[in-house]
Amino acid sequence: MSEKDDAEELMRILKEHRVLLFPKDPVRIELLSLRDDCITEEVFSRLHALPRLKRVSLSGSHITDAGLEYLADECQLEELNLRSCKEITDEGMRHLATMTSLRRLDLSDTNIGDVGLEHLTSLGDLEKLDLHSTRITDAGLAKITSLSKLKHLDVGGPGVTDACLEHVGQVTSLEWLILCESTFTDAGLAKLGELVSLRYLSIAWTEMTGVGFKTLSKLKKLKSLLATDTRFGDEGLRYLAACQGLGDLGLSGTRVTDKGLVHLQELKHLKSLGLGGTRVTQEGKMALKGALPRCVITITEGQEEVDLSQFDEEYYWTHPPHCIAGFNAKALRRKRLVTFQLACSCGSGTGQVLGYPLSKYNEDYEGDMFVGPLGFQCSACQKTTEIIDTEKHGWNGELGCSCTSRGTGPRVGFRCPDCGSQEMSVVVWFSNDGNELEMVEDDPTIAPEDFFGWFTATGICASCQAEHTIADFECA
Repeated sequence: MSEKDDAEELMRILKEHRVLLFPKDPVRIELLSLRDDCITEEVFSRLHALPRLKRVSLSGSHITDAGLEYLADECQLEELNLRSCKEITDEGMRHLATMTSLRRLDLSDTNIGDVGLEHLTSLGDLEKLDLHSTRITDAGLAKITSLSKLKHLDVGGPGVTDACLEHVGQVTSLEWLILCESTFTDAGLAKLGELVSLRYLSIAWTEMTGVGFKTLSKLKKLKSLLATDTRFGDEGLRYLAACQGLGDLGLSGTRVTDKGLVHLQELKHLKSLGLGGTRVTQEGKMALKGALPRCVITITEGQEEVDLSQFDEEYYWTHPPHCIAGFNAKALRRKRLVTFQLACSCGSGTGQVLGYPLSKYNEDYEGDMFVGPLGFQCSACQKTTEIIDTEKHGWNGELGCSCTSRGTGPRVGFRCPDCGSQEMSVVVWFSNDGNELEMVEDDPTIAPEDFFGWFTATGICASCQAEHTIADFECA
C-alpha cells in the first residue's frame, strides 16, 4: 500500500472512531489522542503517513510494550503521554529509548521502575518527565542526573525519600519540581540548594516542617511554592522569608499561626497566599495585609473535611469514583452531601475546567453550564487531567452507551459569569437513585462507587470567590 493509501485509510479509521471529527489534511496533523479502540496494529502501522505528528496521548489506555515498539518505529514524537497505562513494563522502555526526539514524557501512575528509567537516559533532549506514582526508587533516580536539559520533573509518591532528593538536587537545569505525597524530610529538602533555576516547587501532602528552607537561600528564582497539608510551621516561615522572589504561596492545612506571618512581611512580591485550614485569624490576616496590600490572602474554607468511613451506605461513595482517580481528591461535607474537592497531582487546586457549552447542544438553554467530557488544566503545572466522560463513567458508561449530551471538537475553558476569570477550584459530587442501587445489588462485579446516575461540578472563582455550577447532567 502506498503512502497516500496509508494516509487515506488512517483518516477513515480515525474518523470512524471519532478521533478526528472534521476532515483534515494528514500532512497537517500534529496531535492525536487515541483511545483503546484505536490502539491497534491497523492504526499504528500507518502513523508514518502523518509526517508532522509530534504529540500523542494514550492516557488510560491498554497499550502494551508491543504497541510502544510500533510507535517508536513509525513516529518521531516530541511528546508522549502514557499516564495510567498499566500494561506497559520496564521492558517497553527499551523502545522509548530509541525515540531520541522526545522532549516531554508522562509515565505517571504506571508500573515503571528503576530498570525502565535506566533505559530513558538516552533521551538527551528530554525537558519534561512525569514519574508521579510509579515504582521508581532512590537507585533509579540516580540515573536522571544525565538528563542535562530536564526542566520539569514530577517524582511525587511514597518511594521518594531523602536519598532520592540527593540525586534530584544534582539536576541543576530544573525549573519545575513536584514532590507531593512523598516521604522525604526537611533534611532531604535541604539537598535541593543547588537548583538555582527553580521557579516552581510543590511539597504538598508531605511531612515537611519548612526548616529545610534554612539551607535554600540560593533559590532566588523561586516564584511559587505549594506546601498545603504539610507540617509547615512558624519556624519554617522564618527560613522561607529568604526566598524574596516568591509570588504565590500555598500553606492551607498547615500549622502556621499569626505569629509566624510576621516573617512573610518581607516578601514584597507576594501576590497570592492561601491559609485555609490553619490557625491564622482574621486579625493576623489584616496585619499581614497592611504590610502586603497587593497580596490576595485567603484564610477560609467553604466545606468541612470528613472521614468517609463515618458515613453509612446511604451516602454510598465511601471511595472516590475511578473517573477522578487522577486527582488528589479531598472528601468534604456540604450539609448532607459528600463531595470531592479536586487538586492536580502536583498539589495545586486551581485551574481551568475544559468542556463544551451546553447552549451549543441544547437550543433552549441560555446559561453557562458545560457538558462533558470535562477536563481540568492545572494553573501551576499545565497538566490536563480528565474529570468525566459519560461514555466511560457512570451508570451508562458501565453499560457501554451514552445517555446525555456529549460535546465534540476542541474544548473551551469555563469562565466565571461574574468576573470572567477562568481560574477555578473545583468540587464534584455524584448521586444515584433506586434503579442504579438495585442493579449494583444484582451484579456483584460492578464497583459501587463507579455506578452513579448523576454528576455535578461547581467551580469557586479564584478571583471573586463566586461559586457557579459548571456541569449538572444525567449519566443514566
